[in-house]
This record gives sequence, structure tokens and C-alpha cells, in this order.
Amino acid sequence: MKICHRDSKRGKNNFAEKNKSNRDTEAGYDSEKRLSYSIFPLGSRTEADEQRDEADRITRDKERNEGEQKSLSKPSHELAFRMSHSIAQNITPTMALAISALPICARYTMFVPSPRSVKHLFISLLLFGLGLPLPAGELKSVGDFRAAAEKSNEVLTIPDWPQTPEAVGAAMKDAIAKGNAALDEIGKQDFSKVTFKTTVVALDDLTYEAGNAGNKAVIIKETNTSPAMRTAAENAVKAYQDWGVGIDYREDVYKAIKAFADTHPKLTGEDEKLFNETLRDYRRAGLDLPPEKRQNVEKLRKELSKMETDFSSNIVAAKVPLVFTKAELEGVPESILNSPGVKTGDDSYTILANVTFQYNGVMQTARREETRKRLNVTRTNLAREKNVLLLNSILTTRNQVALCLGYKSWDDFQTEIRMAKTGAQAKQFINDLIAGTQPKFDQEIAEMRKIKIAETKNQNAQIMRWDWRYFSDQVKKQKYTVDTEALRAYFPFQQTLEGMFNIYQSIFGLKFYRIRVPYKWIDDLQLYLVADAASGQPLGMFYLDMFPRDGKFNHFAEFDIIGGKL
Repeated sequence: MKICHRDSKRGKNNFAEKNKSNRDTEAGYDSEKRLSYSIFPLGSRTEADEQRDEADRITRDKERNEGEQKSLSKPSHELAFRMSHSIAQNITPTMALAISALPICARYTMFVPSPRSVKHLFISLLLFGLGLPLPAGELKSVGDFRAAAEKSNEVLTIPDWPQTPEAVGAAMKDAIAKGNAALDEIGKQDFSKVTFKTTVVALDDLTYEAGNAGNKAVIIKETNTSPAMRTAAENAVKAYQDWGVGIDYREDVYKAIKAFADTHPKLTGEDEKLFNETLRDYRRAGLDLPPEKRQNVEKLRKELSKMETDFSSNIVAAKVPLVFTKAELEGVPESILNSPGVKTGDDSYTILANVTFQYNGVMQTARREETRKRLNVTRTNLAREKNVLLLNSILTTRNQVALCLGYKSWDDFQTEIRMAKTGAQAKQFINDLIAGTQPKFDQEIAEMRKIKIAETKNQNAQIMRWDWRYFSDQVKKQKYTVDTEALRAYFPFQQTLEGMFNIYQSIFGLKFYRIRVPYKWIDDLQLYLVADAASGQPLGMFYLDMFPRDGKFNHFAEFDIIGGKL
């Protein structure tokens, strides 16, 4: 399969063409980004909400995400940090509702090594691109909650962040060295005395701990203000991915695991699940193949992980400014036109196609079709000079991996561990979904088309892919008298955030506390702790990184930093 350079003339395809779905493909970079490329979990992995154009990764199945990674001796809850962000300067009613269910574009999990009898709290980092920072007020510290945490045998931990490019590289080298030492311990033991704890659990523990440095590198890569730090972090991520793939092909470790499997252990519950999935993942990595074929799969997977990281980085790094006149931006609200950096001349407005809040705002409000088309075509072609070739190589390499492992196709490989089980089943599900929703889709497109005909005086007007945001908003205004831009004034950021917290506090019995941030990679970074309202027991923490900036991941996203583990 070849992916060709996109010709703008091809944009003439009707948006309403049967079985076509935009699915926000213009946001080509908010796609699934996995840090870990080992078949086994390295503690870093992602969840995607609408992971559209970017390659998804060879990794273990998502069902083993977060809580399903187990050390399996004594239950513990690891501290988890997340980062999410959107990049709109003033909150809209839609955002007010969506903050509590922010679209996840990427999630990375990071671990804190600790005694497994101790519970570590879940911590998240949420970033929203909004207009006004929260007032500092009375800030608490993490230490204020340690006594409450100790009552539940929990440990509150905030990561130590590398602050120089050299420190980023050194941290990754140290994590890999510790991981290799733990792998050596598994591989050199007497195979006649292996146990569940010294094999399967030990492997799960070391990959869990190794994920710490990997996730820190991802956060630095996506958020740091220093280009040198971001470059160092990207290199660290690639080193981690390469090492992660190599874990699957440590033959000494595999032999130890296999030796334990040959004892036919009687396991139950979580232990049995982890054991079975570990053996399954070794099979999916190709450990049953002859050495030559196995080495080829390892080589292909390492190449694939590097290409997919480059694909993602190219999109994030793409900066595409488009200059418009005030007339060309007719209908676009002053809240966008007066945003920092937009007005660049007397009658010159620069819109960044790669910055989501600017793109969405213009696409939703600009009356001129040519403006919407120009912006959409630019957006959907971000980094195409580099990424078309990369994508072709990614598709080819994926297919080679699948065939080497005995699958008919990459989709069969990916779906084997999911509910669909086969690519054919997944495709049938999608086709059934399209068939079921097509009548409603056609109805909504017809409503939009009526408005477009009335607006353009063209009876042959059709709804194109660059039209749907604008005319969907027009339907709201004309049919339901809802003007989202006018409602914006009623949803100031602080009021909306506090309202969301109050809802969560009321429904789930929680309490949110803003606490001091020991280290900030940006001045307006915020940190919150979530506790049980009745007992005061800390449950987790999250950061807020609110504003768009150069070099920062430029779409809605959530990144785990320290994740849960049993």
C-alpha cells in the first residue's frame, strides 16, 4: 500500500460521500503515541481517543494498561502522574463540559521503584489551554498530606526531573543499566529452582521500574521550553524504545520463564492472567521462531519504533503560519484575532495551522470557504515532505513484521488480543457502524447543505470536509439558537474549573487541593492533589499545564507520568 502526496484538487471529494468519515483527520498529530515498543509493558504506554493518522505501535495489548500491570506479590497502588492539555485561550461551553472528559491523545505511564508492600498514590497531570491562570491563594505542600497517606500505608512521591540535556541522557542510561542488571538476575538463576516471583513477577517489576525514565523523557520531549532538552529527551525515548524491544529477545530470560512454565504451575486470578499474557506476548514477539527469523523480527521492530517516533516528532515540530486579511477572516471572533501573535500587521493576521485552538476557532467561524479550505488543506498536510515517505516505510515494515510472525496482515496481529480478534471482524464492526449511522449522518449533512445553499446562493453547493465545523455551528445558531461564542463569557476558566471540581467532589466524595510545585518546567505550571473527602486519604495528584507555546505538544493530550501497578 502506498500513501501519495496529497493533491489539493483531491479535496473536491464530497464530505457527505457514503462511508466517508472525517473523524477530525485534520488533527493529524493527535494520534496514538506509544512509548513502549516491547511486546511486554515497559511501564510506558498510551491510550488514544481519536488516534487518527499517526502510526500505532507494536506493544502489548491495552487491556494490560495501568492497573493490569502487576507485581503480584502484595497489592500496591503506584503513584501516577498525568499530563493533559488543550490549547484554547478562553473556555467555551463545549470545553466547560469536556474538561472532565478531556480527549486523550496520548498517555504515558511512569513508575516509582518502591517496596511492593507499600501503596503509591495515583497522580495525574492535566493541561488545558485557557485564558487566565488560577490565583495562587493558600497553597499546601505534599508534606501536608504525608501523615494521612501513611495511615493507609501509602507513599506520596513527586518525580525528580532532569534539568539539563546531559542529565536526561544520564538518567536514561542509568535506568537501562538497572533494567539490564535485573534481566541478568532472571537469566542466570538455576532453572530447576525458578519460581513465579523470580521469573514472571521479576520481569514485570523491572519493566515497570524502567518505565520511570522513559516517561520522564516523554514529558520533557513534549513540554520543555528548551530545544536542547527536547532533543535530548527525544534521543532518550528512542534509546528506551530500542532497549524495550530488545527485552523480548533476551533468550536467557525467556528460558527462565519457559522453565517455570514447564512446571505447569497452578495459578489463579491476577497471577494466572499475568502468567498467560507473558507467554502470549513472547509468542507474539516471535520467540518460537527459528533464531534467524527471530532476529529479523527484532530488527524490523526496532526500525519500526524509530520511524514511528520520528513520524510523531515531525508533526509536532511542523510550524505552518498562514497570513490572512481581516476580510478573509470574516466571522472570526475578536477573541481569536486578538490572541497573542495573531495580529502581525495593519491588515495582517497570522493563523498557525498546527495550533489546534487557532485552527478550530477559524474553521468554526470563518464565513469564507476559501479561508477554511486553505487552512484545512494546510493542516492535513503537516510534515508531509518527511512523513509520506516515513508512512510508506511504516506500513511496509508493519506488514513484514506481521508476515514474519505468521499473521495474514498487521490488522490481524493488532486485533488478536482485542475483542475483535481478527482484522475482518474489526472491519465488519466499522462497516456495521457506518451502515447504522449513515441515515442520521445524511440527515445532518442535508441540514448543513441547506444553510450553505442559502448562504452561497449556489443550488449545487455541497458540504466539503473543510465545511463541517462552520456549518455545524450554524445549525446550532439557526435551529437551536445556541451561539457558543456568545456563551463563552459565561464560562470563565476559574469558575468553570471550580465548577467541575465541585461536581466531582459531590458525586465521588472527593476534595481537590492546589499544592506547591517543587520544580516547574514552565512558570504557570500547577499541581493538584485529590483526596477522599471523608477520610482525607490522598488518592492522587495531577499537574495543569495550561497554555500553548513553542515546542510544546500542540493538541489535546494526557500523559501519565507515574501509573498504577498491583
